Amino acid sequence: MKHIIAVISISLLFSQAPSNAKYVHDQGHGMYTAPRPDLSRDRNDFSLEFDGISNNVDCGSDSILGLTDQITIEGWVRPTAIDGWDAILNKGTCCPMVGYYLGINPVGNTLRWNIGLGAIDGDPMVVDEWVHVAAVFDGATMRTYQNGVETGSVGAPGTISFTTDNLKLASQDANDYTLHGSMDDFRVWGTALTQQQIQEHMSAELTGSEEGLVGYWNFNEGAGDTLNDLTPNGNSGLISGAEWSTDVPFQGELTTDQASALPTRYVLHQNHPNPFNPVTTLTYDLPKDASVSILIHDMMGGLVRTLVHARQRAGHRSVRWDATDDTGAPISAGLYLYTIQTKDLKETRKMVLLK
Repeated sequence: MKHIIAVISISLLFSQAPSNAKYVHDQGHGMYTAPRPDLSRDRNDFSLEFDGISNNVDCGSDSILGLTDQITIEGWVRPTAIDGWDAILNKGTCCPMVGYYLGINPVGNTLRWNIGLGAIDGDPMVVDEWVHVAAVFDGATMRTYQNGVETGSVGAPGTISFTTDNLKLASQDANDYTLHGSMDDFRVWGTALTQQQIQEHMSAELTGSEEGLVGYWNFNEGAGDTLNDLTPNGNSGLISGAEWSTDVPFQGELTTDQASALPTRYVLHQNHPNPFNPVTTLTYDLPKDASVSILIHDMMGGLVRTLVHARQRAGHRSVRWDATDDTGAPISAGLYLYTIQTKDLKETRKMVLLK
């Protein structure tokens, strides 16, 4: 058995930007960079609240939304209650699934991604907590991400069945699945985004002209019954019943109960399971909002995997690692070291990958 020693470094980089700061797109370099904080900036930040009964947004059936080869769906969701199969975004019918569906599975309250070729569940969704969700299909593999962390994957070679059904937010008509909660800033791409791109997009305000973007609804209208599509494709949605709200991700003061539940210090916990094959979970505590980078290096200092590179809210956090590098290739068995480093703390633990 080969043994390779590596280091997992978790760096918490404290940003001066406000907790709801967005990233800006650098058109000249094709990348996202963090702007200097502008505390005087007046942004139209809104979300839509859905009652879990009949509310939805109908974005029509334009053929450009009938994606079959590759797709990425990403956006923010805050479940108010999980009353059953809660639809987040759907285009198609079920069951069996024809088209694509992103929602919440009431068995375990997990994020559910279904494209007919297969279905996978991510991590549990937390009631009354904003979570950035993403679902990806690259023609061979389905993946789910929550807050920029991969939470599920399964092989699913083939193509998604084309459907002329309308794309709807917060509803799947065929089974009367509806979301009881809020949504904000949703995008549909005709390409399979990488984990790094998803992490960059979590706090990025796009223009609508990005290559591969086929639908972009930023929820910034704040009034009326139209949810505008910012891409040139014109897939604006008709709002039925949902109400505008100023409750948006990364904004607002915590309640007394929420504040009391926060960790009081930075802690890196022992991974579980350990030893592991092929997946383990690293958990860590953030006493306040922070920009988090979780990197895996080999003992020669080479970067093996970027697990997280995003701003995260204070709380008890976790990231799963499936023992693969940034290309998706599996790495060799062996002893690994993972390290958390902050301004006030540096701690290292050991874990063992078995093959």
